[in-house]
Amino acid sequence: MIKKSVFITLMLLLLLAFSATSVFAGQPPEGWQAEYYANRDLQGNPAYTQNEAAINYDWGFGAPLPGIPVDCFSVRWTSATHFDQGNYTFSVTVDDGVRVWVDGDLIIDQWKVQSPTTYSAQKQLSAGKHVVQMAYFENTGSALAKLWWRQDATCPAPCPPVIPPHPPCPAPCPPPPCPAPCPPPPSDPCRDPACDANPCYDYVCGQENLLVDNTDPGFTWGGPLSYRRVGFGGYGSNFYWTQNTVTTPSNYGKWTPTFSSAGDYEVFVYIPANNATTTNLRYRVMHNGQRNDRIVDQYWYSSQWVSLGTYYFNGANSGHEYVLAYDNTREAFASRQIAFDAVKFEAR
Repeated sequence: MIKKSVFITLMLLLLLAFSATSVFAGQPPEGWQAEYYANRDLQGNPAYTQNEAAINYDWGFGAPLPGIPVDCFSVRWTSATHFDQGNYTFSVTVDDGVRVWVDGDLIIDQWKVQSPTTYSAQKQLSAGKHVVQMAYFENTGSALAKLWWRQDATCPAPCPPVIPPHPPCPAPCPPPPCPAPCPPPPSDPCRDPACDANPCYDYVCGQENLLVDNTDPGFTWGGPLSYRRVGFGGYGSNFYWTQNTVTTPSNYGKWTPTFSSAGDYEVFVYIPANNATTTNLRYRVMHNGQRNDRIVDQYWYSSQWVSLGTYYFNGANSGHEYVLAYDNTREAFASRQIAFDAVKFEAR
């Protein structure tokens, strides 16, 4: 009877261990080394150290462990685990402050008092072991700390070839003839974006469409490169992003097209799905000696073109016709992310 009771107890413990590690995705099989501090700044020696299967805690208004205060405590979790090669999205939900590092690179920095909030960041990883570390502090009230990740889907390789509507044409050259009715241009996520970029032109119904991506010669980044981050996805293979300032700008993006003729052009900006959370980004369109500003709520859009309006460009290509965006959004400092991706000019 005693042996049977011991066997049942061991089976229940194994079942609980399996459940704890399987219900919360994106956790290292090796577990976490957790260090608990009886202060909110990770100061001194940890008051408690233990191994944990997952960072998935909702302590509410209680203490995380005996001997740790209900408020004003902090925790550091560290794990070295194996990743397959690919791009990963790391996400946290916290109340209050959090920082996350991957191989020593700070990818999430939200060390502040806040209500429950979710943040995400992307990181390209090689195959092998990588060190993931999360620091967390609780101020007062309820306490919440969760971390998980997932590997992002990639376009299958090789991508199928895409036949453009017209053969390549060196610039400058006249638009090729377009049949009537004119078919829409191909839409393919695997299409090489270099075929749409300046100085290569894409003609639709005899009109000239210009595009300047963030990696093209027509794009200029102003400000410290240390503030510029690279996001994966968006138009083409990547885009740039940074965190906002309030009134004084630190960085800007500038898109300068090369026109072959003067005329009216509708200006579009591409808003990617990630790292575009500002609700108050001012785009400045400089054209024919005039200036027009347009406020765009990037948070509202995801993987789509947004029109800034139609304007007349004189096509002098003197460097005085461009689209400009600063990082001073008048939102709380470093509370928003600003994406700088592609801008296109469609003849009207």
